[in-house]
Amino acid sequence: MHRHGMYEMIPTLTPPHGMQQHSGSGSSSDNEAYTTATLKTDLELDAVAKHYATQLLQAGWTQTAEDINGPVAWCTWKFTDEEQEPWTGLFFILKTPEKQDEYFLYIKVKWVQPEGTNKHSGWTSSSYSSMTLHSKS
Repeated sequence: MHRHGMYEMIPTLTPPHGMQQHSGSGSSSDNEAYTTATLKTDLELDAVAKHYATQLLQAGWTQTAEDINGPVAWCTWKFTDEEQEPWTGLFFILKTPEKQDEYFLYIKVKWVQPEGTNKHSGWTSSSYSSMTLHSKS
């Protein structure tokens, strides 16, 4: 079983300069975690995606795939923790259809378990996500 707090595996992501970002919800289990946020900005989707991808690269993540299609940008990642354990990450951005200046942000990390260690462990739900996606004025 992994010993980290799952939210510790998600790097702090800050909004583009002068933009408003508000934390949403999140959840975690023994092997994965996710958190959400909302971003208000007049930037285009590709610029928003590049902004956050740069931060994930700076956190030591390696991008494995990406795409932008319509109102959605997504990218997948891999990285290792301080114990050199392998992880995967998923980040996507949805331009909110009813609000042209708003984006929904979602990031998820999952521990890549060694073969034979995949045990069903239950579910924990939490709204504690503000430590991951911070707002900068």
